[in-house]
Amino acid sequence: MASSSLTVAFSLLRSTIHRPSFSSSLTTLLTIKPKVLNQPRSFVSTTAMASKESSSNNPGLHTTPDEATKSYFLQQTMIRVKDPKVSLDFYSRIMGMSLLKRLDFPELKFTLYFLGYEDTSSAPNDPVERTSWTFGQKAALELTQ
Repeated sequence: MASSSLTVAFSLLRSTIHRPSFSSSLTTLLTIKPKVLNQPRSFVSTTAMASKESSSNNPGLHTTPDEATKSYFLQQTMIRVKDPKVSLDFYSRIMGMSLLKRLDFPELKFTLYFLGYEDTSSAPNDPVERTSWTFGQKAALELTQ
């Protein structure tokens, strides 16, 4: 049942994406088959695999952040959407995200929707404070239409 909902949701999202000329082969590659979603994944944890994630095997990776930047975090990722109704349905119903803030820019003809996994009942009601609260949340998703 859940895989059926996911298949429908992904097909709706796929219809809102601008497709390049090679879309038929891309669509074939991106098609999700429900039977794949229902198969359990097997993960093998070994010392050899764990060492692949160590900083000694990944040049440039640091296990502790610099003091000057340790409070920094990824605040948002932006995705352009064609149909916010379809996208909001997918991210709220299927992915379980909440709308943190909506910002309309009619003079520039676009709207921003900020989604996340935060409890919005604790969000401020004042629009300015709510905007500040939204930009203080970690790993939000910004949909731009």
